[in-house]
Amino acid sequence: MDKVKVIINKMSKGQMVYETKRGKKLGLTLYQWIDKKIKDKEKQELERKKILESRYWKKYVPLHIHNEVNGKVIKTDSDIPFFDHTYWDTDFNKDFVLGKSVYSSKEMMEWFLKEVGGKSSLDDYANDEKERNFNNHIVKITTSWTRLVFAVEEEKIKGELYCREHAINSCKWFAELEHLITNNDMFWSLFPTIWTHGNQHLKCKHMFERYGRDKVPFERRMKCANAIEEYTVPTGEKIVYRDDHHYNLPKILKTINSAVRDDGYIYVYRSFKMKVGSKFHIREKIKKYDDTNKLNSMQMKGKGYSYTFDKTTAIGIAKNLTTYHLKKYLGKNDKGAKRLMNKLLSPIQRKDPTHYDGYYHILGQYRIKKENIIFYTDCRSEDEILAHPNDAELLDYRFLNIIDYLTTNVITSICATTNKLGGGVDVFNSFKNEVV
Repeated sequence: MDKVKVIINKMSKGQMVYETKRGKKLGLTLYQWIDKKIKDKEKQELERKKILESRYWKKYVPLHIHNEVNGKVIKTDSDIPFFDHTYWDTDFNKDFVLGKSVYSSKEMMEWFLKEVGGKSSLDDYANDEKERNFNNHIVKITTSWTRLVFAVEEEKIKGELYCREHAINSCKWFAELEHLITNNDMFWSLFPTIWTHGNQHLKCKHMFERYGRDKVPFERRMKCANAIEEYTVPTGEKIVYRDDHHYNLPKILKTINSAVRDDGYIYVYRSFKMKVGSKFHIREKIKKYDDTNKLNSMQMKGKGYSYTFDKTTAIGIAKNLTTYHLKKYLGKNDKGAKRLMNKLLSPIQRKDPTHYDGYYHILGQYRIKKENIIFYTDCRSEDEILAHPNDAELLDYRFLNIIDYLTTNVITSICATTNKLGGGVDVFNSFKNEVV
């Protein structure tokens, strides 16, 4: 039964009158007032619990000071932050209870970044004392970072949806806290996890330019990303690029170099959305070519940092099935179309208005110079490259339709079944467009 209704039903007549008056002062009904009181109390208890539990993970690097007068060694705390990575380990932290203790918070991420943000994920830890060797330290960083971002172990108790929403929130925390990562190697090690789960919350231009992060050579950025993957399992070896790694540098360089055409450009795709009736133009200038027949390649609406080598992937990311199509092809009214669309979408996707009527889904083709690639990731089998929007020339674009949605889903299903996702997909896609 509803917790609020239970409390109201147990109230005496006098208490009900009293609480009703208190709620009325705030413009709330009795039900709303009691609901507010419950939530405020839960929030206070959570904050109190956070403070108590923070005493375990929020520590400082200890100092041992030698007293020259009596010869004794005094143990004290420095002002150097130390995040205790054993917080989640019940062998060490007897008070931690999965599902009840605070698993991850913005405050925890902040303290974690204050500790590791100034150190290199490639160099600094290799020179640490023997009992805190390079491998083990990277493992601790990787494990803690994964827990802070995904809260993975809580999925068994709170469900997959909770963990997905938590990952989105952690990406928002990162957007506010990334300035604490003053070492560029550490930034490029921690960044990929955030990018692949919530890049829409990042302020990319300032983030990449901060501390000269965009000046780090591409190969070193990828080495940093691989360092976190490689040392998930300590081997005692230097960085080795395994075939199953997402940031296998030799494989990545081969992929990029093979994509460079004779004109020195890499040709990529990006899908974006635009509200129907928008006053903005997709191109900076209305016409594709100016009076001198020069291509107007600067994009105004729908530009971003994410691109892919694969056209089918770009179309798939667009998810260009909306309530407009359900109304047009299934004869649904607004209410029926929304009800059916909500069944097709996850709770998180339902918050995105572009899945409903009133938006265009557009596929753009671009070209980018190899040296302007910021990052590469294939974590989600999307063959994704990052580049500044000003470095991507918009060559052409077209509006996606229901045929694109249906054929892309069929192609993706076939490729998933045969495990042959690759260049053949684009051949199939081109053939599909010819036939249609």
